[in-house]
Amino acid sequence: MFDFIKEAGIERDTSRLYILRDGSPERCDSATDWARFMDRCQPIAVDEIGSFEVATCFTGEDLRDDGDDGAPVLWQTSTEPPIDGARRVYRSREDAIKGHAEAVKAAADALKIKPVSRQMCAPERIRRKGYEK
Repeated sequence: MFDFIKEAGIERDTSRLYILRDGSPERCDSATDWARFMDRCQPIAVDEIGSFEVATCFTGEDLRDDGDDGAPVLWQTSTEPPIDGARRVYRSREDAIKGHAEAVKAAADALKIKPVSRQMCAPERIRRKGYEK
């Protein structure tokens, strides 16, 4: 059903997998349940700033470095094409929203324009391939 689970080795190690239940992260011990959740998961925000696209999402996988005992890192902002090469990751949805705004500003600054507005995503506003309903 979900071939990428086997390809990524996720079926053997589910220790880094999370889903959101009522907006809060919760460990998920089933790779199949995790894949079903992620298949329905929508990004938090997507913005197009000139030639840049800034997207922020719940990753569903703890991105903490080994040895980091803090809260799981479950959200990420990416900019295409990359601006500074830095990966922006967050421990909370609130931090992800703030980080998204900073990435939008960085894209606008790179183009020397003012960002028009930050759009929080509703499914009907998502246009990027791979993010459709």
